[in-house]
Amino acid sequence: MLPSNKPQKIADLALEGGGVKGTALVGAAVALLDSGYTFSRVAGTSAGAFVGAFIAAGVPAPVMAQLTETMDLKSFADKTFLAKFGIPGEGASILANKGIYKGKNLRDWVYDVLKEYGVETFADLKLPLSVDPAHPERCYKFVCITSDITRQEMIELPGDYARVYGLDPDKQLVADAVAASAAIPLGFEPQHIRSAITGQVSTLVDGGITSSFPIDIFDTDNGVTPRWPTFGIRLEGETPATQIYPSPERNFVQYILALYNTACHGRDARIEAEPKVVGRSIFINTSWVNPNDFGISVAVRKKLYDEGYAAARKFITGFSFPAYLRQQRALRAASAAATSPGDNGLSVA
Repeated sequence: MLPSNKPQKIADLALEGGGVKGTALVGAAVALLDSGYTFSRVAGTSAGAFVGAFIAAGVPAPVMAQLTETMDLKSFADKTFLAKFGIPGEGASILANKGIYKGKNLRDWVYDVLKEYGVETFADLKLPLSVDPAHPERCYKFVCITSDITRQEMIELPGDYARVYGLDPDKQLVADAVAASAAIPLGFEPQHIRSAITGQVSTLVDGGITSSFPIDIFDTDNGVTPRWPTFGIRLEGETPATQIYPSPERNFVQYILALYNTACHGRDARIEAEPKVVGRSIFINTSWVNPNDFGISVAVRKKLYDEGYAAARKFITGFSFPAYLRQQRALRAASAAATSPGDNGLSVA
């Protein structure tokens, strides 16, 4: 590891979801911490949510690294009563409970780790002042992405507790938000929340349905140069232009999977291709791991961690925030020069 006596640098951090692949996120985050970075705010989806919660809570890097080896992933596959009766029971559980696993063990594990470091509710993750005066709801160190399929919209917690549900964010448990973000549809039972405004109960599921990679969550559109960068950690390698994709029409199952993946990742894929995102993102190729395989060995977890650490080390060695800002200004200037004021934004080049 790098020496820990380097001067601290500030950044915001956005973590992609990816099930058990989240070990790679820990490796990359630890590498950034070892490089002298400290994080003002962290956002995450699914696996990125619980890793982000740990970072925001101040769980030390060595402890996070140890957790990747000692956590009992198999315990997170806590089947419902019906799902214990084989494949027919799993099908019945999906129909009755909307999932095979209860998600309670994952939620309780996150709660116990956070509580050890003095974090239970979002009040424990509150910043002294909002870093964005135009958005006073952005006064929390951690933002968790989930999906409200009742309202059919992306939800940012804790900010949306008050706006959408009329609830005091300071009284909401962080572990509950993380459990909602990680509730993979038909895998885990959905979470529920009752609006204090309407009394209606909303169904919350995996944040990846609406935003698996919330890289732009801390960006502003006020034209002010950011004081520090927002780094993104992705669990996929950069997609080459020559990539050949499997046909979605090989069979019905492949077709349904393609529809699901497009719904989950279509928006993110568009964002991820933008130069301003590529220039500040760490890409970790984890395609060799099934994100829903709770039985992966400690050796596989160690490899994921090491690959995440190595990818972040390589990225941060070549990253310069002033150079990144100059590049973005040049791209914006070129775009403005190529656009005529009266052509509705169509290029005249």
